[in-house]
Amino acid sequence: MSVPESETVEVNPPHSLVASPIQRRRAFLSAFLGSTIEFYDFIIYATAATLVFASVFFKGMPPSVGIIASFGTLAVGYFARPIGGILFGHWGDRFSRKNSLIATLLIMGFATTLIGLLPTPAQVGVWAPVLLVVLRVVQELAVGGEWAGSVLLSVEAADPERRGLFGTATAMGTAAGFLLGTGAFALLSAILSAEQLLSWGWRIPFLVSLVLLALGLWMRTKLEPSPAEKVAQAEGAVAIVPVAELFRSHWKRTLLAVGILLGPYAIYSIFSTFAVTFAVTFAGVSRAAMLNILIVVSIVSLALYPLYGRLSDRFGRRRVYVPAVAVMLVTSFLLFPAIQTGNVWLIGAYYVLQGSVLSAAIFGTVGPIFAELFPTNVRFTGAAVAYQGAALIGGALGPLSAAVIGADGQGVFGMGLMMAAGVVLSLVCLIFLRETRDADLLATA
Repeated sequence: MSVPESETVEVNPPHSLVASPIQRRRAFLSAFLGSTIEFYDFIIYATAATLVFASVFFKGMPPSVGIIASFGTLAVGYFARPIGGILFGHWGDRFSRKNSLIATLLIMGFATTLIGLLPTPAQVGVWAPVLLVVLRVVQELAVGGEWAGSVLLSVEAADPERRGLFGTATAMGTAAGFLLGTGAFALLSAILSAEQLLSWGWRIPFLVSLVLLALGLWMRTKLEPSPAEKVAQAEGAVAIVPVAELFRSHWKRTLLAVGILLGPYAIYSIFSTFAVTFAVTFAGVSRAAMLNILIVVSIVSLALYPLYGRLSDRFGRRRVYVPAVAVMLVTSFLLFPAIQTGNVWLIGAYYVLQGSVLSAAIFGTVGPIFAELFPTNVRFTGAAVAYQGAALIGGALGPLSAAVIGADGQGVFGMGLMMAAGVVLSLVCLIFLRETRDADLLATA
C-alpha cells in the first residue's frame, strides 16, 4: 500500500553546509552520555520498583497489591513524558537545542538524586509515596525531551551516508545506562544483605547519578548548533508553536511513528521490569540471576547497535527494522513460558534474543527514522512526541497491564496475547511508512 503524497518523505538536493569533524565527535559523545544518564536514571528506578519499592514504600499491603502499586509509580511518570517532549521540543525547535538539552539533564539528574534522599513512610507517613510519585513525574518530564534531543544531536551532525551509525549513539547510551544501572543493583545485591538493601542500599545508585550529571553537563556546554539549526535560523524557517505546526501539517506521520514503536516498546518494558518480578516471585529465580541476565543483554546490545546502524546506512532503515518487529510476533508468546521453567540458561537465551538481537535492531534504527521523518522546524517536537507517545502507551500501560494480568502468577497466555497485539499494530503502521534514509535533514519545510 502506498502513502498519500503529502505523507512521503521529501528528498531534496543536499546543502553544502556540514558539521566539522570535531563537532561530529562532540555531538556523538554528548548524545551517548546524555542517553546513558537518562537510561541509568530510568533503569535504577525501574529496578527499584521491581525489587525494592513494594517493600519500602508500600509495606503492609498484600504482595500482589504492593507490586501493582509499585509499578503504578513507574507508569505514572510516563504520562509526563509527552508533556516534557512538547515543552522541551518547543524550546529546542524554536530557540536552542543545546540549552534545551542542558535543562533536561539538570532536571533529570537532580530529581533522581532527590529520590535517593526520600524519607520512608515510617518517618513521614503517606507523604513518602506521594513525594516518590512527584519526583518520578519531574524526572520523566525531563526524559520526555532528552531522547529526541540526543538523537538529533548525533544524526543532524553526521554525514548523510553515516546517519544510521551516528544515530546509534543514543541507543548505545541506553545500553550503557542499562548496564550501569543493573550492574549497580547486581553489585549491591551481592555485597549487601536483603535487609541492608531494603533499608539503605537502594539509595546509593540514585545518589551516584550526580557524578554522571556533572560529566554530561561538561560535555554539553561545548556543543554548537547543528547545520540543520543554522540553516533554519538563516532562512527564518522557525515554527512559532512547533506542536501546533506538527499536528496541523504532519499528524499522519506522527501517528505512524508512534505506531511503529508501540509494540516493541511494550515488550521491552515488560521483559525489563515486570518479567523480572514475575521470575523472582513466581518462578523461584534469584534476584541476582535476573540482574546478571540483564547485564549480559546490555553488553550484547552495546556491541550490536553500531552494526545495525551501519546496516541501515547501507540497506535502508526498513530492511533492518521490519524483520525484527515481525519476529517479535512469535517471541511475544515465549517470554513467560520461558520464565516459568525456572531454567536460568533458557531464560537468558530468550532475553538475549529478545532484548539484544531483536530490540537492538529496532531501537538502534528508530532514532534516525524519527529524525528523518520531520522537517527541521518541528523535528525535535515530532521525534519527542512520537517516541514518548509510544513510551506512554507501551512503556507505561504494558508493564502495568502485565502486572494486573499476571499478578497472581497466572495469565501467561493473556500477557503474550497483549504483547502480540501491540506488535501487530506496529506491523500495520510499517506498511504505510516509506524508507527515510535519503531524506534531506537540511530541508526546512
